[in-house]
Amino acid sequence: MADSVGKRSMIEEREEATVDDVENCDEKKEPEEQDGDRKVHGGDGRTPLIGMVFKSYEEVVNFYKRYALRVGFGVAVKKSSFTTRGLCRRLVLVCTRGGKGLANKCYQSRPTAKTNCPSTIVAKLWGDGLLHLMEVNLEHNHAVSPSAARFLKCYKRMSTGMAKDIVVRASRHENLTLDEKEFISYVEGGRLKLGRADDKALRQFFAQMQAKNPNFFYLMDLDVEGHLRNVFWADAKSRAAYRYFNDVIAFDTSYVKDKYKTPLALFIGVNHHGQSVLLGCGLLSEETIENYIWLLKTWLICMQGGSPSAVITNECKTIQGVNEVFSRARQRICLWHVMKETREKLRGYAAYSTIIKDLEKLVFDSFTVDTFEEEWKKLTNEYELEDNEWLTSLYYIRHLWVPAFLKNTFWAGMSISHCNESVNAFFEGFVYSDTSVKDFLGKYELALQSKHEMEAKTYIESLRDGQFTVCKIHVEEQISKLYTPSMFRRFQDELKMAGCCHVSLVKVDGSLSTFRVMDDGEKTEYKDCEVLYYADGYQAQCECGNFQFNGILCRHTCCV
Repeated sequence: MADSVGKRSMIEEREEATVDDVENCDEKKEPEEQDGDRKVHGGDGRTPLIGMVFKSYEEVVNFYKRYALRVGFGVAVKKSSFTTRGLCRRLVLVCTRGGKGLANKCYQSRPTAKTNCPSTIVAKLWGDGLLHLMEVNLEHNHAVSPSAARFLKCYKRMSTGMAKDIVVRASRHENLTLDEKEFISYVEGGRLKLGRADDKALRQFFAQMQAKNPNFFYLMDLDVEGHLRNVFWADAKSRAAYRYFNDVIAFDTSYVKDKYKTPLALFIGVNHHGQSVLLGCGLLSEETIENYIWLLKTWLICMQGGSPSAVITNECKTIQGVNEVFSRARQRICLWHVMKETREKLRGYAAYSTIIKDLEKLVFDSFTVDTFEEEWKKLTNEYELEDNEWLTSLYYIRHLWVPAFLKNTFWAGMSISHCNESVNAFFEGFVYSDTSVKDFLGKYELALQSKHEMEAKTYIESLRDGQFTVCKIHVEEQISKLYTPSMFRRFQDELKMAGCCHVSLVKVDGSLSTFRVMDDGEKTEYKDCEVLYYADGYQAQCECGNFQFNGILCRHTCCV
């Protein structure tokens, strides 16, 4: 009888294997998927969906654990296989109550009893080096309990004393076992990494700012255990500015991506002087779609207004979050970031300098989509870059960064090529890679004050100097009454260069006239341009796109 009980106990223990016990299981390796890229439509970024993409085994496991903890069930690794380079090839995660259990009532009464639960997700490695979710089943055939899930073995496999000991040893940079390192990674993953001084400074900062002005807004995002994940805030001036300058926003996560000690995410707009204005700040624990969606939704609630017409981001990873929250907004990836990363990716080529020079010329001088497509094919063939994974991925999303594809949207002066200069430079001199959250908050008001003083100075100068015309023509006089002095001077620069342009009528089709403008100006950004003039509405459209990108009538339109 004792032997029988002992055997049954051993069987039950094997049936309860969790992430800790079975994650080294292997299976026959399968070929990588070749079906191409997949997109995820809908969802909240926190729930598994077919088509979601992850960078690593750990990222998939941590994401699914966070989801399971919220829903209320345990997670186990059923199968996993890896390539010879150590990349996860296939990963199957299941509910800990999946699998066949024992039939006796004593076993079935246990909260961890196997019930053949079908809940599972399957991730496979694709040719892009990323893990894609191929199968998702979120159904359970048993009760789930969000309040009790944190006590399951897969989430709390060590005693509190042991956990504290490991955290202390990790802080001292002592050697840890693989299990201990995984525990530290899980404990810290998804939480905003703040020191004691940072945490205290953050709460004091919010209290002081709200005491100064009740319109100061902030919100904290906490996980199921009450730990801080993300933070957002916007002062009264930022909220007021959005009422006027809400055409286009830049959502910049450079500080998060570059692993700054202050993981700062910024919302930036542009005012009527062409200056950057702050529209909100956030601190993010991780670069996840879930966090981006939370921050974007919180910002929209704070601003109490409609979505912007266009959104500029600095990387692809944020696009899915923008799609979720601003579904009707036109999106763009900052060209400055794209070209910067491209230079780094292509640095190993022997003809590196020539490739970059020709690529920049191709991107900036292709006024039409057809021209870009033709020149891109020539460039990749000439330098044998057809199989370059980075360039292939860029070409796939060309509609998000190539100027020729973006001319159907007004970008309100946020320059297509110098977005980084206007966004990252907002806190230039105040935030460095080693700046702590406490130090940044101490300089926050000083940084904003310097920006507000600059705007006030520009405004006073506009009242004092007024608008002075130089060409004495009707269009200049008209525009002098519409633009602020700083923007009007930019228009005058274009107007002066119009003298270097030569116009010829190509054809007339009813009220539509097509002109060809030859630009002979020295150091000009433009060459030959086609300008369409609609006589019925007194409207002109130039293929250089200067008005759409910068809000300024170009020299070619002025000539026509």
